[in-house]
Amino acid sequence: MLGHRTVRFIETIPYSRSKDDVRDYYDAMIKDYVLGPPFMLHAVNPPLMSASWSLVRESLIVRGHVDRLTKEAVAGGVAISNQCPFCVEAHINMSGGKTSHEDRRLFDWSKHHYDVDHEIIKNPPFGKEEAPEILGTVLAFHYINRMVSAFVTDYPLPLPDYLAFMKPVISSFFKMTASKNLINVRAQPGEFPEKLPMKGISAQFAWSLRSPYIGTSFTSFNYIIAQHGQHVIPDNVRQRTIEFFQNWNGEQYGVSNQWLIQATEGFSDVNREIAQLVLLSGIQAYKISEARLFKLRNMGISDHDLVTITAWGAWQAVKKINSWISTPFLDR
Repeated sequence: MLGHRTVRFIETIPYSRSKDDVRDYYDAMIKDYVLGPPFMLHAVNPPLMSASWSLVRESLIVRGHVDRLTKEAVAGGVAISNQCPFCVEAHINMSGGKTSHEDRRLFDWSKHHYDVDHEIIKNPPFGKEEAPEILGTVLAFHYINRMVSAFVTDYPLPLPDYLAFMKPVISSFFKMTASKNLINVRAQPGEFPEKLPMKGISAQFAWSLRSPYIGTSFTSFNYIIAQHGQHVIPDNVRQRTIEFFQNWNGEQYGVSNQWLIQATEGFSDVNREIAQLVLLSGIQAYKISEARLFKLRNMGISDHDLVTITAWGAWQAVKKINSWISTPFLDR
């Protein structure tokens, strides 16, 4: 259980020091999957960790209408589009994610979520029956990719630099051994967690109506992140960044940070730094640096709040992506 060693820039909680809700959530993850850094980085905010795990569990891990390796493949396609090497390694190289020859357009679809006007986004290569699992998986990992890019190393295992050349061998060995057990897990829907606050499905996640546990997990996450964001992000920052994401059409903005500077003009020092972290979390999470987080920490922002701010920004982008890729399933 060394996943915590790949979490960077913030303190996390190893299994040996976990207790109460955190220990319960860790045990649930071990039962159905693996205690991985994408979830451990949330341990400073247990409700958020629980809710993020539920997104992935109900969409990716629970068996339904879509083959697990297919879901791993589309998660890998999302990781490619988000420039998340950790997630590409985990879902393609280690898990063996793949689509059949007939379904290869599905992998192409998973890589084109920022091409809003692309034909494959308007006419996705799957139907309403598969939509809850496929949309749930890709949206869950649009969120996870962003959190991992901010707080986790590029490789899923804690490997010293002098062994970096062994990565392909280690990944291949993992795929042939431990991954087989993970892929064959028979998790039942709705078993975890019992503490999700919402029971219904909000209209923006109506694509999940055929799989209500997926819809409940998304609706609950949306509620939890909104509540936590209100506590740690100033009102004026939330209002301006929400407006930014509402007007965002998938632009990636390239190397320059001029867009970020312009979008946060007029804020006080601390509010500007918070706003920039929010926007980077949603648009270019791979640019979040230790120096940026250190500056915020020196302004009195705790690790709990850093994770919450980043999660809130990532989720605003996910909701906008949801509005693009789910539209075909709301009017069919």
